[in-house]
Amino acid sequence: NASMQHLLPYEHSITLGYVASRQRGITRNLNENYGRLGGGTASQPYREITTAAINVQGNYGRVNYDSFQASVNRRMANGLQYTVAYTFAKATDWWAGTIPQPEYRYLNKGDQANSNPHLFNASVIYQLPFGSGRKFLNSSGVMSRVAGGWQVNAFLTARSGTPFTVTASN
Repeated sequence: NASMQHLLPYEHSITLGYVASRQRGITRNLNENYGRLGGGTASQPYREITTAAINVQGNYGRVNYDSFQASVNRRMANGLQYTVAYTFAKATDWWAGTIPQPEYRYLNKGDQANSNPHLFNASVIYQLPFGSGRKFLNSSGVMSRVAGGWQVNAFLTARSGTPFTVTASN
């Protein structure tokens, strides 16, 4: 992972980063009794014993995650603070598809099921201008104490949809 941050004028900063992860040897099930392509039940290696699946766990899976992340931040100044962030990500899973033949498992490469390529987050904090040290009701009276010290917060998250795999059967 690598990131850099730069201070901008007017209490702002920008951060840009690259985040990556590599997972290898993820445990997955592999049906060792699956027949050859087009061979049906007659081509199952253990058909004399059973025609059911014989799932064996092994370290067959792997996942790659890569993302670009950017954010702009404004530190609290004059009662206002905010953050705006965007992430573009790609998560690739080598067990994502539905190709069940063990000899073709490397063809199962695809988007990871919970991958959201686009993510946007924004948050704002605004301190209301009432109370001691503020623009309005800044005396030491009861109204200053009741109305002072309040803030309004807002959050927004928007993301692209989860990918899906189109499959078909005969």
